[in-house]
Amino acid sequence: MGAFKMKKIILTMLVLAIVVLAGCTQTTETDNQESKSTPKLAKNAICGNGIQEQGETHENCCLDVACPEFFNCKELTQGEKVINTCVKAKLEETAEYKKLIQYWEEESWEYSKESDLINYDSILTKINQMNRTVTTLSTSYDVSILAKFVQYRYERREWNVQRTDLIKAMNKESNEDKQKQIFAQIIELDKGELARLNSFENSQISEIDKIFNYDIFERGDSLKSQIKEYEDALNLANKNHEIELSIIDYNPKCYSWSDECFLDYVKINIKNVGEIALQNPTFDFYIQKADSVKTRDIDEYDYNLNSIPVGYNGVFKATYIGYDGMSSLPPGSYTLKVNLKQGVSTKVIASATTSITLR
Repeated sequence: MGAFKMKKIILTMLVLAIVVLAGCTQTTETDNQESKSTPKLAKNAICGNGIQEQGETHENCCLDVACPEFFNCKELTQGEKVINTCVKAKLEETAEYKKLIQYWEEESWEYSKESDLINYDSILTKINQMNRTVTTLSTSYDVSILAKFVQYRYERREWNVQRTDLIKAMNKESNEDKQKQIFAQIIELDKGELARLNSFENSQISEIDKIFNYDIFERGDSLKSQIKEYEDALNLANKNHEIELSIIDYNPKCYSWSDECFLDYVKINIKNVGEIALQNPTFDFYIQKADSVKTRDIDEYDYNLNSIPVGYNGVFKATYIGYDGMSSLPPGSYTLKVNLKQGVSTKVIASATTSITLR
């Protein structure tokens, strides 16, 4: 076979191969284009008759084919054509978002009641409902700010429940030291709530106020002021009263026919030289012979002396001391002892004694 004839055969084979390959490539491209194209409406399909006909989808006829969740059916103009297609709804237009606002309003309303009437179980139910709506919305929307606020509402409820329990425990407690311990726990709880409020960024605070009409700035400032008041009160409670007592005058009285004596009055000078006032001051009076108490008058008070403020320097006058037990007080020398207390507490804040003569 000659060289020229061999070259001709090889060229013929190359041409055939190129034709075959070109044919394959063309077929593939056509198939892909057809697979990606939107189904065409059948010639006799009528959009809006309530029947899903050949080629109708939610994209070209949402009147007959329902839109997916969070999409609304709208009429749009595309060139010379008018189509009914699904358009994604704004977040605030969705039913779930409207439920969220409803649950929030119901939770807020529960908090508006008197403290002892608040139903915290009902509040927890509303928070769980809020959380479910946010979870549903999160599949299609950025609801991070809503999720953070709902989580805050849950933590705020826990704060309120624990705080209420501590207040009840403090009101039942009669031991002053234990009362102060519980009060300190309340302050720490409040600091935790303040930290949660401070965790919100300024942009988040603005958005939350816009959505829920909930001013985190204001609530944080109010709580911060309250914490300071509580801490100041606890610091004062941990300080001891510094009050000085002195018996400056007394007037004995005895009945000559029965040798029965009592004190017509006792005058006591009171000085508050400390940093805290004493509320509801009361006095105990003892008339003693050596170590034996002959008569006593307990929890004496005066409506005009309902507190001993810081810097006070005045006189308290008690009358008819020992009168009820005067049959046991014949004329003679005795010791008068006066104790100052707060209310009916047994704790003595200040004390004074003096020798007296009954005659």
